[in-house]
Parts: sequence; C-alpha cells; structure tokens
Amino acid sequence: MSIDKIKIIDVNSIQDFQKRIEEAESYLLDFNQDNMMLYRGQSVNKPLYPKIARDNFKINNRYEVEMRVFNQFKRLCIPHLNASNLTDWDLLVLAQHHSLPTRLLD
Repeated sequence: MSIDKIKIIDVNSIQDFQKRIEEAESYLLDFNQDNMMLYRGQSVNKPLYPKIARDNFKINNRYEVEMRVFNQFKRLCIPHLNASNLTDWDLLVLAQHHSLPTRLLD
C-alpha cells in the first residue's frame, strides 16, 4: 500500500475514538491491503500515565531518582552506541525502549 492511500483520522477524545471504531468495525479484521485499519491503544482499562508516574513507581523525590537513573543509563549505554551525536531526547527514547521508567508515554 502506498502512503498516499493512507487515510489519517485525528481523534480528540475517548468518545470520538469509540465512534470512529464503531463506524469502521467491519474493517478492523479485514487485512485486505486497501482496507486494513491500524490503531494503537492499551489493553487495560487504566489511566494513561507514563511508567514513572504510575502507582507502582510512587517514590519520594521522583525527579531526583529519575535523573539519577537516566544519567546512569546514559553513562552505561553510550560506550555501546555507534552514534556520538545523540541528544538526551534520543537517549530518553532508547531508555523507554529498554523499559526504564521514564516520563515518556508511547
């Protein structure tokens, strides 16, 4: 499927999302290249919080702990990377990918 055939639908609320899904329900399991629908959500009915803000990560001085963990991650991962021009944002995404509790919600 070429990118020009992809229809992007902006969803601004849970109600809007539910309406769009109900409208397109017949396409959800249709894997025909012209009708395939993809969406991303979560499989549990819980609030959308980044890992560092979830109940099981409630700690005192959250910001200090987050910075300490992130700085240690940077120190340990940089020798294993082939890129020297990575920003803190790049490294934060990498940390998120490796399951560190970060402020990113993906």
